[in-house]
Amino acid sequence: VNSNQPVYLVQIQGQFTALDASRPAGQRAPTGRFLTYVVDAATWLVLDSGVGDQSIDLSVLGPVTTLTL
Repeated sequence: VNSNQPVYLVQIQGQFTALDASRPAGQRAPTGRFLTYVVDAATWLVLDSGVGDQSIDLSVLGPVTTLTL
């Protein structure tokens, strides 16, 4: 995100494949254990997303709320 707008950073743990990710022809879709979304706090639009194997320490950004399903 290239602005100072308030956002939420959501991190989900599981097994993910980013089927809609852009990639060179013939390359496999990215996979990982963590899916992250950057969500605009005012509009709830997803501004960015990513998948990978590294957890992000969200506590460096502010208060963290953990939801367990």
